[in-house]
Amino acid sequence: MASFAGFGALVNVPIQSEELKALVSEYKGLTLLSDQEGEVPKHYILEYEASGSFNRIIFRKEHEYPRDMIATMFVKKVREQDISWMLLAGYNAVDGSKEIDSLLQKTIQMLEGPGYKKPNIHLELASIWSVDEQWKIIRTLGSYVDTIGVNEDEYQELLGLKDPLLNYEDHDLLKIIENTCQKLGAAHMILHTKEFSAIQSAQYHTAQWAHALRNGNQFAFSRAITGKICNDETIRQITASAGLNARGEKLQELTRERKDITIIPAYIGETISTTGLGDTFTAGVLVEAPVLFSGY
Repeated sequence: MASFAGFGALVNVPIQSEELKALVSEYKGLTLLSDQEGEVPKHYILEYEASGSFNRIIFRKEHEYPRDMIATMFVKKVREQDISWMLLAGYNAVDGSKEIDSLLQKTIQMLEGPGYKKPNIHLELASIWSVDEQWKIIRTLGSYVDTIGVNEDEYQELLGLKDPLLNYEDHDLLKIIENTCQKLGAAHMILHTKEFSAIQSAQYHTAQWAHALRNGNQFAFSRAITGKICNDETIRQITASAGLNARGEKLQELTRERKDITIIPAYIGETISTTGLGDTFTAGVLVEAPVLFSGY
């Protein structure tokens, strides 16, 4: 997503094929790094709308990825270049607890390897078959990451909320959000919802993230109303005339003087598809994310 908008990206790909290379050939800033060639796993996504909400069923094979998920070529390239941010994601793609343990171990080996200048690291969560497994991922990688990202549904499930997050009154919602980093054990928590995006931190001033959150909203909104990944020019054209979510604007005003929470209202428009919006939002945030953090 970031590379199509004109930003550079190194991507770890467990298996690569000529078909995959052809699909991303227009992404000039994208470098796919893999140790293996073969049939690339394909996922079939059935998206449907019910009660005003988009839902998805994803069909895929079991054990479709190789055991060596992190390519040696990727690790080598990362160590050669000065990278500001690294995204850790995809732990929901493996099929069992033992596989997750193995991937977590390989991730830590990469991060602790010699001759490695550690970039800032963002852990993006995704719905997984077990909340316990989700917490295991967070606790295992918590000391290595600078930010953890979730959407509203993942947040409800992870924190065990009785009701959907956006059903809470404004002040109750803010009360829930303000303690998240302490619960997750992370320096920052980034939240993406249909009404707003937000960042919370108990350590660092969050206002410096406002531009990055707005950029994430723009990336995601452009994809939502077109159904495709957009380049930078299209993103700016679409969002220049788009309205903002009223509740998001209200929450932004309520938190304007706070250092621990920054909220940016989402754009409003007719949505074609919600597939990939979380990943697209994260890409938009990370390409503009601050590199250094300022304490309170």
